[in-house]
Amino acid sequence: MRNLTSNTITEAVISTMQTTK
Repeated sequence: MRNLTSNTITEAVISTMQTTK
C-alpha cells in the first residue's frame, strides 16, 4: 500500500512538473 501511494504521489508530482515545464 505504501509503495502504491508513493508511486501515485510521485507520478502526480512528475505530471505537475512536466505541465509547468
